[in-house]
Amino acid sequence: MHIRALRESRITAADEMLYPGNYSYLEDVLAYVAIGARSVENQEHRLTVSGLDIPIGMKNPTSGDLKVMLDSVKAAQEPHVFIYNGWEVSTEGNPLAHAVLRGSVDKNGNHIPNYHYEIWRTSLKNTGRGTLPIRQ
Repeated sequence: MHIRALRESRITAADEMLYPGNYSYLEDVLAYVAIGARSVENQEHRLTVSGLDIPIGMKNPTSGDLKVMLDSVKAAQEPHVFIYNGWEVSTEGNPLAHAVLRGSVDKNGNHIPNYHYEIWRTSLKNTGRGTLPIRQ
């Protein structure tokens, strides 16, 4: 499907990584990977994307907790040594890992945006960070 889409549209492919172990089957055609709201807390996803050389978007979890998302971005940007598909691998970290703001829903079903500057400032203050994680 990805190769056909590339050929017909001449647009690069992107995917939401559901199973990190499957990335090796698609790595030649993907130019962007998103880590979904339900996977962003998963250590295997964080470790795997730390070794990729393409942009990785980390969504905030369904709870809207920005600290979890920021921690996952930081983890993806750091080097790691771990087992991937039965092999020990060493990564240098992915400086292209970044946050994807998707809003959230509170316990009453109200939709809460999180893409306004004021919300970011408050969230960063509440997570104990004064600034966004920036990798030089």
